[in-house]
Amino acid sequence: MLILFGFVVVGKGWAGVPEDQAVSSGAVDANAPVELSGVVVDASGAMVPGAAVRFSPVNGAPTEVTADSAGVFHVLLKIGHYQISAVQTGYEQQERPLELASSSPTRLTLTLKIKGNVESITVVADVGYTATSAITATRVPMSLLDTPQSIYAVTSQLIEDRGAESLKDALMGVPGVQAVSLGEGRRDQVLIRGFSASTDTYIDGVKDDAPYFRDLSNTDRIEVVEGPAAVLYGRGSSGGLINRVTRQPQMEGLQGQIGFLGGSYGDKRFESDVADSWLNNKLGVRLTGAAEKSGSQRDFFYLDRYAWAPTVRWQPNDRTQVYAQWERLRDEREPDRGLAAISGPQGVVPIGTNYGYVTGTPTTAPHNFSHTSATDETLDVKHEFVDGWHVHNVFRQAGDVVVWSETYLNEDLSSGIFGTDVRSKPGVVTLFSFAQANASGSPDNPILTRGQTNATQSQQNVFDQAEAYRSGKFLGMEHLLLIGAEYGRQTQDRLQFTGTAPSVTLYNPDTSLAPTLSATPSTNSRGFFQTAAVYTQDLMQLASKWKLLAGVRFDNFKQNVDNRLPGATSPSRVDNDFSPRVGLLFQPVSSSTVYFSYSRTFDPSGEGLSLSTSSADLPPQVTTNYEVGAKVALLGDKLTSAVAIYDLDRTNILQVSPTNPNQLIQVGEQRTLGATWSVQGSITPHWMVYGGYSWNDAVLLNSPTTFNGVSYNGKRPNDVPVNSGSLWTTYSFKGGFGAGGGLVFNTDSFAADDNLVQLPGYTRLDAMFFYRKRHVDVTAHLDNLTNTRYYDTGHSDLEIFPGAPISGSVNLKYRF
Repeated sequence: MLILFGFVVVGKGWAGVPEDQAVSSGAVDANAPVELSGVVVDASGAMVPGAAVRFSPVNGAPTEVTADSAGVFHVLLKIGHYQISAVQTGYEQQERPLELASSSPTRLTLTLKIKGNVESITVVADVGYTATSAITATRVPMSLLDTPQSIYAVTSQLIEDRGAESLKDALMGVPGVQAVSLGEGRRDQVLIRGFSASTDTYIDGVKDDAPYFRDLSNTDRIEVVEGPAAVLYGRGSSGGLINRVTRQPQMEGLQGQIGFLGGSYGDKRFESDVADSWLNNKLGVRLTGAAEKSGSQRDFFYLDRYAWAPTVRWQPNDRTQVYAQWERLRDEREPDRGLAAISGPQGVVPIGTNYGYVTGTPTTAPHNFSHTSATDETLDVKHEFVDGWHVHNVFRQAGDVVVWSETYLNEDLSSGIFGTDVRSKPGVVTLFSFAQANASGSPDNPILTRGQTNATQSQQNVFDQAEAYRSGKFLGMEHLLLIGAEYGRQTQDRLQFTGTAPSVTLYNPDTSLAPTLSATPSTNSRGFFQTAAVYTQDLMQLASKWKLLAGVRFDNFKQNVDNRLPGATSPSRVDNDFSPRVGLLFQPVSSSTVYFSYSRTFDPSGEGLSLSTSSADLPPQVTTNYEVGAKVALLGDKLTSAVAIYDLDRTNILQVSPTNPNQLIQVGEQRTLGATWSVQGSITPHWMVYGGYSWNDAVLLNSPTTFNGVSYNGKRPNDVPVNSGSLWTTYSFKGGFGAGGGLVFNTDSFAADDNLVQLPGYTRLDAMFFYRKRHVDVTAHLDNLTNTRYYDTGHSDLEIFPGAPISGSVNLKYRF
């Protein structure tokens, strides 16, 4: 199989579009030649030299070019309609239409089939908002139609059009995903199908579970796999996982872009992305970077961060590729924990109210801060043998250090902030309707207690993955077989102190009241965690319209924690477990799939590098997923849609013993019955759309846990609305102008598992306008057009994060 990737540029451009989708460059003269650059690769991504690429116009003589030794070609074409084909020995010729029109250039792809091979695996790259392939769910190049699981790809064009600056922004609107604002104000926090995925994040398929806020300056696309994915990734991933695919050198000479963004709350961000290649396109480099300073709708919040990532790509021949990448991130911010679900006679508390220690001259403690330093180094080697085997080895080491000090509202509700009269009432209580029945202070301005924590946490990850895959016919069937192994070593050091802080009033808290730090640590530990695993997967062609994807992984996971507190016990445990997945696919036509799948994952005690003496003897939590769904590619693969119905059940959940609060027992269960629908891609060459809907009926079962007299049994997990959805669309007009807009909606959810505080549902409207001509892009964003007051997440009943009122930004980019 041969795949043709192309990039349509005016002068020297950056982006790309499908062979059968209009490609434009703003207000370009119809008679002016447009430079089209591309590269011919096979299914594994290896460059294929010497292919003849022909462009045949409706009227006139065809233009033919030959790809060089690195698979790269260049051609000058006028705007118009063409038939494009690529020919190489051993491959069948296939023709597809191409239209050079007047919109931003995007990626072009063409797939050829090996002669005599009855099966062709179509691999198509990102096209605007369209993504018809993903490597995350199967770890091999495979069409989404061949994957019996829900997969969503957030493309680079969608990230840019939405103006996403964070993982939370980029995942907004992905069906089944809740990208929440909190996470103690120090890290990304994502829920997938009602389950936390805070440790189920990856970079190019390698675990990236450290607690920090990720920057997107080096992210090409984000892939979300929903449902257990332990068959290839191991422990965790109950609801799914998130994989960031990084930017790589394109081996097409000097090109790049620089950009500056300015927006509300003093938001300033600079980004750059520059690439070049030498030695006849055998050696390429790419350097991405960003620097950002910003405030927010929250008083005294600040963000100061920078990131940079150089990547080197060496391709000594057409069968071997070597990548080396370094990433560096520095993030400094005020760790914001939000508001309390309390109001008084003066009404609702302003959304900017901050209850931390953030003003005055620091005396006994520093002002609230969180400083993160994250680094990683990756070496990735790919090679194709002459017998068809593709081998891949990736080595990655990463380090993360977080130092923080924060004063916050105390989460111990035993003081009666909410009042027993409220807790005794049946049903739920809407946000900010709590009476201040037992709180101290003036009835007009109640007093709230606070706590204080300061800590240093460092984490080191070392992972190596070795894989091999091959397609071919054996045992009477076509197969795509993958075998792999993974070894990982993680260490985590944590030193934490818990202090005290003066109380403050609800409406006008004195943020200069300094906390008192403790000299005795509440946590002092060093943990060692080791993963050793093997896995295999096979996609089998059972009949002309039937396929079976089956796989299994075996994990050996060891944990040892050195608890350095006086008299403390140091726990350890070893888990050995299998994680299977099987999916049956029926494809009535080549552009559609109906599937059924079963998958299973395990979450060992301490899976998030948090093993304790109370959980060390308990077996893993187990999650099973039954899913039926359908996928379809429309309009020549430019528009894709998918629907899925699932039953996701997690058992052996750890719960506090009702007879011993210092002991954990395994009697809990969380079940999510749900359905998702999605659509993304291009309706016309100028009209792109991305949207979806999710229904999640999540419930906690068999739970003996009570908190402040409230049982968790039968309650809904926090931050999981029953109904949620989004729609985003853009349209490119003539002359380089365009506009877009959309909405995000959530029905009500709960701030905590006790379901005492109900966050009201909301709908938020956003808009964007752009001008893209030759080398210049100007984009303006307006968020929350109706200035809706909403609360998007709750980390507890005393940590509720308000959304931003109407705000905007302008982004200027220069491409070369």
